[in-house]
Amino acid sequence: MERTQSRRWQPIDVNSDHMSRRSLMKWATAMGLSMPALAGLQELAGAQTPGADTGMLVAPEPNPKRGGTLRTAFGITTTSYDIHQGANAAVLTHLYDGLVRFNPLDGLQTIIPSLATSWETSDDGLTYTFALRDGVTFHDGGSFSADDVVATFTRIIDPPEGMISVMRAFFRSVERIEAVDLLTVQFTLSEPQADLMTALAAPFSVIYSKNTLDENNQDLRAVVAPGTGPFVFDNYQEGERWVFTRNPNYWNPELPYVDQMELIHVAAWSDRGTAVLTGQADFHGMFLARHSTKGRTTTTSTGKRFPVLAPTRCSSIPPASRFLTLGYAGPCFSCSIGRHCATRFEIRRRSRSAGGLRRPARSPWRPMRSPSFPATEPTRT
Repeated sequence: MERTQSRRWQPIDVNSDHMSRRSLMKWATAMGLSMPALAGLQELAGAQTPGADTGMLVAPEPNPKRGGTLRTAFGITTTSYDIHQGANAAVLTHLYDGLVRFNPLDGLQTIIPSLATSWETSDDGLTYTFALRDGVTFHDGGSFSADDVVATFTRIIDPPEGMISVMRAFFRSVERIEAVDLLTVQFTLSEPQADLMTALAAPFSVIYSKNTLDENNQDLRAVVAPGTGPFVFDNYQEGERWVFTRNPNYWNPELPYVDQMELIHVAAWSDRGTAVLTGQADFHGMFLARHSTKGRTTTTSTGKRFPVLAPTRCSSIPPASRFLTLGYAGPCFSCSIGRHCATRFEIRRRSRSAGGLRRPARSPWRPMRSPSFPATEPTRT
């Protein structure tokens, strides 16, 4: 069997220079390094990542600052609390861990350990064996073991009656999951699946406690289930805010550095940047161009400028792709060259009008979903 420590994607160019690598890494680890909170921080591609080989990520500074509350401004409502049935993963994954994860400090290019410390793949690609981390506990005090992994993924690939498994297709080739022993779990596939590790590293592939699943008849839609993650659920005011507190028993004793996370619900995108600029929140990842411009020229109460992260080719800051349809009429557009030039000119004009926060697309797929796509810059105009 061939041991596989991580799956590497092609190198990704990084262009942002609004914040130093060292400052951003320090700020990122203070957030607890949970995936949703770190979306948009991929400009650190190629940087050294302390503890990546073992999953025990730490800040690069010798004496990182601890304590305090991190406040974010996003849309934090959810239809249920069960991530595997479509709940708001961007909110709830702070409470949980998966078997593996994308490395938040190298541009999400590699897959590194989390609840699994290592894994092996058979030569035929049909068997994945994971060694699990010892000594991990759920927030309710229960011990983490292979049984929890089996219960979690069996429920996904073979959902009980009444459950809509929104993740089932991601594990389409998985036939069964078995506990080899207390800290070893094995996935058996019907055919090789190239993106299996990618699916396992996704933020929605969290591990639930078998005991919690059994106690709730496999339905967690109305239950904020205990996880193993860096933060513990404190309270939720519907339509207003979530409050999470630091997990004092987290398996990585270095994390998180902050004592509390407060996820503030700000429904309108246009108001989220304002929430940061007015001091109601500390972080927001989807802002308007005017907020970016004001942030670069506004100082905080401590006399520092607001850090503004520009999107990169692998950034998830842009919330979605935007398609521009042009109506071509007249002799200038009768040939492909005329249509091509007009299209490129309009796209670039609109990109500049957004303060440089938009990038021309290279394909119908968003870069955050396809970071390995080669660049094809529109240079002919």
